[in-house]
Amino acid sequence: VIGDLQSVYDCLGFQCSDVGAYLTDSLPQCADIPVNLPLAEYRPTTRVHSHSKIDLDVLQIKILSSMEAYSFAKMLYLYGRNSPLPQDDDNVPYRLRTLHGFATTADRTAANPFYSDFASYFNDPNYADTVIIQTLDGQGKWGGASTEQRTEVISDTCAFQVLYMHALTELGSAMSACNNKAVRSSTGAHQWDEVAAYLIGSLEGPNAGGAVDLEDGQLVWSLANRRAFQFQTENKEGFSEINVHLEDLLFAGKAQINSFDCGNLAKTADRIQHLILLPIIQSTLRYALINKDLPSSSPSKDLSAGETFALSVLPVVQRYDGESAQVIEENMVLRSGVQPVQNGPQFVADAFYRALDDFGYSCILVGATPEVDACQLGGGIGAVRGAASGASTFQLLTSLTLLSLCTLGML
Repeated sequence: VIGDLQSVYDCLGFQCSDVGAYLTDSLPQCADIPVNLPLAEYRPTTRVHSHSKIDLDVLQIKILSSMEAYSFAKMLYLYGRNSPLPQDDDNVPYRLRTLHGFATTADRTAANPFYSDFASYFNDPNYADTVIIQTLDGQGKWGGASTEQRTEVISDTCAFQVLYMHALTELGSAMSACNNKAVRSSTGAHQWDEVAAYLIGSLEGPNAGGAVDLEDGQLVWSLANRRAFQFQTENKEGFSEINVHLEDLLFAGKAQINSFDCGNLAKTADRIQHLILLPIIQSTLRYALINKDLPSSSPSKDLSAGETFALSVLPVVQRYDGESAQVIEENMVLRSGVQPVQNGPQFVADAFYRALDDFGYSCILVGATPEVDACQLGGGIGAVRGAASGASTFQLLTSLTLLSLCTLGML
């Protein structure tokens, strides 16, 4: 019984030291969750497990909304439930992190220029919060939609707009801590670990690749794994190549913070904030394929999902290529009486292709399905992969040749 009680301390928001130990050796020793408990094999060096549990808020809001318990879902969104803030003083009231707080905090200016892009695109500084509250209250564009559509808008906006921007906020804060040498590197390291927590989440578990059941996770990490099979972007273990890149960047950034290598940290942060949009692009294309056959009046959740994913990346596409953003918007943002995806899914994929150079990533990471190819404008994914493989082989041979010449004393 004691062991069972101790196992839920974390869920209740306190640690073994808060309870204390009974003065006998006959009871099992209490052990808190270790600081370096991995998030899908990323090992934090600061305590962020409680941060990562915000994904439970997302999941529970989704469940409550699907049951039409919108008032309870709204309470959970506004006040939180699963991600307690540290309580260093008994006189400090018990507090929780909340998705509403993330969606409205003034700290989001640390995520500029992307936060400004989103606020400008929607003409609303609290764009995500507005959509979530309106949909929960039965108001706004999706307030009168089907239960499935409302649930999709609420949960996807929480996961892929609110938490995306909050992860970018922590990226910006970590860079500021690095540039401010007066701040200890542990401050930036903690903020960097928070980035991992808000992108991976607690439900992925500690193992490489994340949860075996791809439906367990709720955040960007899980989304990338779900899309990897559909777009042929999985690695040999069956997990997303996007996540392989993300984990490498997370480890690189942690080392750069610890050594105050702020110039390279800025580059790493920029790579991350663009990389984590690639699963959003894949999702937009997936729903473009589905929605092309649906009328705009359909109660299908696929229509609301397609729009929500598109709106989660459109402000960034518009920053780089206004024409491409217009194409995506016209095809993916639902309009009454207008056939969804009227120009076809490949037209949407081609629009994303034109912006990907500015993202700093190849269309290879977005991938292809039998019906849509993110690399078609580049000759098709097979040709692009072949060219990339040839370039890598050439670079390897060049390096080996130079090494041989150096060894022979010819350089």
